[in-house]
Amino acid sequence: MSSLSSSTRQLIERLGATDQLAQQDQSIGLAAERAVLRQQLAALSAYKTEQLYLLGEAAVLLENALLLADQPQTHLQLSAQLADLYLQFFKVTQEQRYLMVAGQILKPLSHSNHLSISWQLLRLHALGNQPALTQYWVKKLLGSGQVTWTQLDDLAELVPMRGLDWLQQLQQRYQH
Repeated sequence: MSSLSSSTRQLIERLGATDQLAQQDQSIGLAAERAVLRQQLAALSAYKTEQLYLLGEAAVLLENALLLADQPQTHLQLSAQLADLYLQFFKVTQEQRYLMVAGQILKPLSHSNHLSISWQLLRLHALGNQPALTQYWVKKLLGSGQVTWTQLDDLAELVPMRGLDWLQQLQQRYQH
């Protein structure tokens, strides 16, 4: 374990601690944290099999937590996290079915005006190479005042679209 970075070691330690806590605490918040830790470890892993295993565990945790969610805000947060997870599955596998699943989670919630849902919809449409829908979500997010151009500029999913006129015009308009 000496070859692991200190941040990876800390993630693994926190994962073990939260898994231990889960034996007594089956809260939605703990399930969401356990899923995030697995997603973070999957992102750090160099092995596709390990990534898929961790993401699969995270999916089970989030789907079970969604079944227990009784507050609308909690449901929206968990749905955004689950969509993020399926977008991560897509990045690992490049299988279109993961984009479809993310879309099935997000599209019924698209009128919620919840920032996390809008952000995931932007990512979904960018990964699905749908420039018109991507443009819609970029404009909506920038217009909300909650997202800056810098945050969008850092979004890897928008890199393939950087040459499009509408994106360059928005960059000129919102970049300060």
